Amino acid sequence: MKFNKIVVAAALMGVTSVSSAWFDGPGFGNGNGNGYGDGNFSFNMNARSNVQGYGNGYGYNNPYYGPAYAPAPVMTEEQQKAAAENYKKMQEQQKAAYEAQYKERNEMMAKMEEQRKSSFEAQQKAQKEMMAKMEERRKAAMEAQQKARESHIAMMKKRYEVK
Repeated sequence: MKFNKIVVAAALMGVTSVSSAWFDGPGFGNGNGNGYGDGNFSFNMNARSNVQGYGNGYGYNNPYYGPAYAPAPVMTEEQQKAAAENYKKMQEQQKAAYEAQYKERNEMMAKMEEQRKSSFEAQQKAQKEMMAKMEERRKAAMEAQQKARESHIAMMKKRYEVK
């Protein structure tokens, strides 16, 4: 215990002496321990670390005493065949899923094209009907205008008829 106190006291003295060396500036005091000072303080610190770790542990401070790098387990011929079959099944499932999506996409595209065509045809039909109505109105307006003109001319002839 006494040794620890000595070490702590020595460390405090070292920190005090180092910190006073870092202090740079004027200080003022009254000789009774009271005073103030003005100065600059600078502190730089740099650290670097590179850590790597591998292995398997049991956790809870139970170390693992096995090899650091275990070789891959050797598969039996039966396991290799099963793995190859599973891989082939997975590929077939992926292919089937892709084909189903592709088929659904094509069906959707066909529906969209059909909707586009029917919409375009409906627009064309509406435009033709509108043009026909406009032509009918134009003809009716022209006929009304012609009748009004003829009526006006008849009225003018009657009014200014020379007798």
